[in-house]
Amino acid sequence: MEKELKQEIYKMLAEQIVNNGEITIREGKALDLNDPVPVDIVGTINSPLRWLEKRADVLNPKQCHIRVNRSDMAINLYINERDSFSDCIIGKLLLSDEYLRFGINEGKYVTGLELSDLIRMNRSCFESKQKAMELVTIMRNFKAKVTTQVEASDDKKGNRTALIRQVVEGNQPPSFELVIPIFKGQPKQTFTVEIDIDPDTLQATLVSPDAQDIIAETRDQLMGDVLNQIQDLCPEIPIIEI
Repeated sequence: MEKELKQEIYKMLAEQIVNNGEITIREGKALDLNDPVPVDIVGTINSPLRWLEKRADVLNPKQCHIRVNRSDMAINLYINERDSFSDCIIGKLLLSDEYLRFGINEGKYVTGLELSDLIRMNRSCFESKQKAMELVTIMRNFKAKVTTQVEASDDKKGNRTALIRQVVEGNQPPSFELVIPIFKGQPKQTFTVEIDIDPDTLQATLVSPDAQDIIAETRDQLMGDVLNQIQDLCPEIPIIEI
């Protein structure tokens, strides 16, 4: 019976072949049906723009929107926003590996020896290797003189004075300069880094108001440039700041 049924099906299909048409019949288990896979990409800050440059002609802008999160330094492009399989292209500004390696403005304290090793292994991040090695020598021989003055009085009439004055005099340089890219994919920049010493542990941390200013200014400039180009390319896609 099964053989006869197959022959009947083959006959029906053969009758549908027109001209030089061709039908291929395979026996066995068919492939499993799978749901579509949404596109989820995280790239550099201009990734949403690059995507739209190649896909704008096949997208419905009424079903797309962009969310801008400046604190996360991210631009998110959502495509087919009401679809359960909607695509999302995320462009992010990421701090460079070189910048993160130094732990600038992170409040992390290290010993003078640890800081000297960090500088020695990353001397290419300095204006010259000679300046880097000079700083290595200083931090490997870091010395500090701590002077503490304590003043306390109590006249038993409710008047009390309690004062602690501490002065730390160290041989560390007040600052030095790094020449590194602050963001991934961006050119190198020169900025000043200061060495702060913890008065209790005499450990060091790196601080840079210059780098903080550069991050804020560069973030707004780069994100603004990308958003302006997206607006020119696809003016119907709404851009929402969150």
